[in-house]
Amino acid sequence: MSAVLAALVAWHAFRLVPTLDAVVRDARAPAAVRWRFAADGGISSSPTYADGVVYVDSNARTLSALDYATGRLRWQFSADNDLMSAPLLDGTIAIVSSGDAEPMVWDPPHFIALGAGPSTIYGIDLHTGRELWRVPIARTGMPSGAIVRGTYVHFDGMGTLLALDPRTGALRWRVNLTSTATMSAIEDLGDGTMLVSGGFPNAVYRVRVRDGSLVWSHRFPTCRAAFSDQPVATDGRRVYGGYLRMLDRNPACFGERGEGEQHAYALDLRTGALLWDRRLGRGVVPPRNEAAIPLVADGRLYVGSSVEPVMHALDAATGRVLWERRVRGAVKGGAVTVDGKLYFGDLGGVLWALDARTGAVRGALHERVAFNVGSPIVVNRTLVIGSLQGDVLAVPLAEILRARLAP
Repeated sequence: MSAVLAALVAWHAFRLVPTLDAVVRDARAPAAVRWRFAADGGISSSPTYADGVVYVDSNARTLSALDYATGRLRWQFSADNDLMSAPLLDGTIAIVSSGDAEPMVWDPPHFIALGAGPSTIYGIDLHTGRELWRVPIARTGMPSGAIVRGTYVHFDGMGTLLALDPRTGALRWRVNLTSTATMSAIEDLGDGTMLVSGGFPNAVYRVRVRDGSLVWSHRFPTCRAAFSDQPVATDGRRVYGGYLRMLDRNPACFGERGEGEQHAYALDLRTGALLWDRRLGRGVVPPRNEAAIPLVADGRLYVGSSVEPVMHALDAATGRVLWERRVRGAVKGGAVTVDGKLYFGDLGGVLWALDARTGAVRGALHERVAFNVGSPIVVNRTLVIGSLQGDVLAVPLAEILRARLAP
C-alpha cells in the first residue's frame, strides 16, 4: 500500500512505509516536474519529501533541501563524513547519520566493525539547515534509523541499537545485538515493535521500542552475504528479504569477488519462523551493496539483483516466481508502484516502467547515469531518484511511459 502524506512534516522511516512503496500525494504541489540537481557526491540513500521540499544526502557529506517544483537548492548542510542514511523528517527537525564503509574489524563470518572515520547522528533545523544537536556513535552511521513512537532509533556499524530523543539527541537506552548494520534500515511495525536486520551473525530481529528487548530473532547460516545492507519489507503478515549464498571455496565463506547465488525469503511476522526460501539467479558478488531492496505490493514481492540485470516478481505467500524481466544493468535499489506499473532504475542508467502483474515493458527511459541504491520515490506524478554519479533527477512518470529503448 502506498502512503498519502498529510500536511504535517513526518517522514519517520526509510521509504516511509513498511512495504517500502514510497509513493506520496501532495495536492499543494505540482503534479509532474522535470529537473536535475548535481549533488557532487554519489547518492546512496533514498530521497524523502515533505511540504514541497525534497531532501537528499550524498557521499560528498552534504544534505540538500531542494524545491520540489524547480529543483533549486534551498539550503545545504555539511557533515563530518559521508551521508548515506535516508533523511528522516519530524516537525521542524531532520535527522541524518554519517559514516564510511571502511572496516575497523574484519573477521567474517563471525564479526565485523565498520566505520573508520567519524560517525555522527545529527539533528538539523528543517527550515534553515542549521545543526541543532549531534551525537557521536561508535561506528558507521550509514544505516537508516527510524522515529518510532516519539523515539529515534538507530542501528550502527558496531551492532549497537540506540534510542535518542529526536528533539535533543539525549540517550534513552542502548543495547548490543551483536550483528552489524551497514546499509540496512529499521522498520516501524506500528505496535511498539520494529524490525532490524544485520550481518555477522546473519539475523533478522523484532525488537520492542521501549527498551530494545527482543520479541524474536531468526538466524541464518554463516556463508551468506547482504544481511547487513538490505532493508527488509513487511506487509503485516510476513517479513521479506534476501541474501547471497556464497559459492567460493574460501573457508571463511568470503573471498575476493567470489560467486554468489541470490535468494529471497519470507519469515512469519508473528513468530520469526521461516516460511519459504527461493533461489533466484547467480553471478559475481559486487564489493559494495550486495543486496537488492525489496518491495511488497498487492500480494507480490518485487526484488532486483546485485549479481545479474534482472527484476523479479514472486508470489508473496509462497515464493513462487511469477515473472522475471531482464534489464540493462543490476537492480540494487528499490522500486515503487503506481497505477499497476512498477518503476525503478538500473545500473545501466535506465528508468523502467513494467506492468506489475506481467512484467511487460511499458516504458524505458535512458538517462545515462547509473542508478545504484539511491532508490526512487514518487511525489504526485513525478519520480525522484538519485544516481551513482551524484545527480538527483525528477522525471514525470508519463515521460518514462512514453520512452522506448533502441534495440
